[in-house]
Amino acid sequence: MAPKRKASAPKEAAAKKSKQAAAPAAPATAAVAPGAVVIEHCRAAELEGIVKESVPGAVFVINPDKPRKGTFEVRREGVVYESLQAMPRPFAKLRNLDLEALAAKVAADLK
Repeated sequence: MAPKRKASAPKEAAAKKSKQAAAPAAPATAAVAPGAVVIEHCRAAELEGIVKESVPGAVFVINPDKPRKGTFEVRREGVVYESLQAMPRPFAKLRNLDLEALAAKVAADLK
Protein backbone atom coordinates (compact mmCIF):
# COMPACT_ATOMS: atom_id res chain seq x y z
CA MET A 1 0.00 0.00 0.00
CA ALA A 2 1.31 3.46 -0.95
CA PRO A 3 1.90 6.03 1.79
CA LYS A 4 -0.79 8.64 2.23
CA ARG A 5 -0.07 12.14 1.00
CA LYS A 6 -0.56 15.20 3.07
CA ALA A 7 -3.43 17.44 2.01
CA SER A 8 -1.88 20.47 0.34
CA ALA A 9 -5.09 22.03 -0.92
CA PRO A 10 -5.79 24.14 2.19
CA LYS A 11 -2.27 25.64 2.07
CA GLU A 12 -2.60 26.48 -1.63
CA ALA A 13 -6.02 28.06 -1.09
CA ALA A 14 -4.63 30.18 1.76
CA ALA A 15 -1.71 31.26 -0.42
CA LYS A 16 -4.08 32.31 -3.22
CA LYS A 17 -6.22 34.31 -0.79
CA SER A 18 -3.19 36.13 0.62
CA LYS A 19 -2.01 37.01 -2.93
CA GLN A 20 -5.47 38.35 -3.78
CA ALA A 21 -5.58 40.40 -0.60
CA ALA A 22 -2.12 41.84 -1.28
CA ALA A 23 -2.98 42.83 -4.86
CA PRO A 24 -4.10 46.48 -5.16
CA ALA A 25 -7.75 47.02 -5.91
CA ALA A 26 -8.67 48.12 -9.42
CA PRO A 27 -9.70 51.77 -9.75
CA ALA A 28 -13.42 52.46 -9.66
CA THR A 29 -13.38 53.97 -13.13
CA ALA A 30 -10.81 53.57 -15.84
CA ALA A 31 -9.28 56.62 -17.47
CA VAL A 32 -11.64 57.93 -20.13
CA ALA A 33 -10.63 60.44 -22.80
CA PRO A 34 -12.30 63.84 -22.39
CA GLY A 35 -15.39 64.14 -24.53
CA ALA A 36 -15.70 60.39 -25.02
CA VAL A 37 -19.10 58.72 -24.81
CA VAL A 38 -19.03 55.82 -22.34
CA ILE A 39 -21.37 52.92 -23.05
CA GLU A 40 -21.72 50.13 -20.54
CA HIS A 41 -23.38 47.02 -21.98
CA CYS A 42 -23.04 44.37 -24.65
CA ARG A 43 -25.31 46.31 -27.08
CA ALA A 44 -22.80 49.13 -27.07
CA ALA A 45 -21.44 48.33 -30.54
CA GLU A 46 -24.92 48.62 -32.02
CA LEU A 47 -25.47 52.08 -30.52
CA GLU A 48 -21.95 53.16 -31.46
CA GLY A 49 -22.56 52.26 -35.10
CA ILE A 50 -25.79 54.26 -35.25
CA VAL A 51 -24.19 57.38 -33.72
CA LYS A 52 -21.07 57.18 -35.91
CA GLU A 53 -23.26 57.32 -39.04
CA SER A 54 -24.26 60.88 -38.13
CA VAL A 55 -21.10 61.93 -36.23
CA PRO A 56 -18.12 60.10 -37.81
CA GLY A 57 -15.45 61.54 -35.50
CA ALA A 58 -17.17 60.58 -32.25
CA VAL A 59 -15.02 58.84 -29.66
CA PHE A 60 -16.53 55.92 -27.73
CA VAL A 61 -15.33 53.92 -24.76
CA ILE A 62 -17.13 50.62 -24.37
CA ASN A 63 -17.12 49.00 -20.93
CA PRO A 64 -14.10 50.81 -19.41
CA ASP A 65 -14.55 48.66 -16.32
CA LYS A 66 -16.24 45.31 -15.91
CA PRO A 67 -19.89 46.06 -16.75
CA ARG A 68 -22.34 45.85 -13.90
CA LYS A 69 -24.84 43.01 -14.07
CA GLY A 70 -28.15 44.03 -15.64
CA THR A 71 -27.00 47.57 -16.45
CA PHE A 72 -27.18 49.63 -19.63
CA GLU A 73 -25.76 53.11 -19.28
CA VAL A 74 -24.74 55.80 -21.77
CA ARG A 75 -22.93 58.85 -20.38
CA ARG A 76 -20.56 61.63 -21.41
CA GLU A 77 -18.71 64.00 -19.08
CA GLY A 78 -21.22 63.87 -16.25
CA VAL A 79 -24.30 63.82 -18.51
CA VAL A 80 -26.21 60.54 -18.35
CA TYR A 81 -28.28 59.96 -21.49
CA GLU A 82 -29.78 56.65 -20.43
CA SER A 83 -29.35 54.55 -17.31
CA LEU A 84 -31.15 51.25 -16.86
CA GLN A 85 -29.90 49.55 -13.71
CA ALA A 86 -30.65 46.32 -11.88
CA MET A 87 -32.67 44.93 -14.78
CA PRO A 88 -33.87 41.38 -14.20
CA ARG A 89 -33.60 38.90 -17.03
CA PRO A 90 -34.81 38.91 -19.86
CA PHE A 91 -34.04 42.68 -19.83
CA ALA A 92 -37.43 43.84 -21.10
CA LYS A 93 -36.58 47.53 -20.52
CA LEU A 94 -33.54 47.20 -22.76
CA ARG A 95 -35.46 45.37 -25.47
CA ASN A 96 -38.14 48.07 -25.46
CA LEU A 97 -35.56 50.89 -25.56
CA ASP A 98 -35.55 52.84 -28.82
CA LEU A 99 -31.86 52.87 -29.75
CA GLU A 100 -32.52 55.15 -32.74
CA ALA A 101 -33.97 57.87 -30.49
CA LEU A 102 -31.16 57.46 -27.96
CA ALA A 103 -28.57 57.65 -30.75
CA ALA A 104 -30.21 60.83 -32.08
CA LYS A 105 -30.04 62.39 -28.60
CA VAL A 106 -26.34 61.52 -28.22
CA ALA A 107 -25.50 62.65 -31.77
CA ALA A 108 -27.26 65.99 -31.26
CA ASP A 109 -25.15 66.62 -28.14
CA LEU A 110 -21.92 65.66 -29.94
CA LYS A 111 -22.46 68.09 -32.85
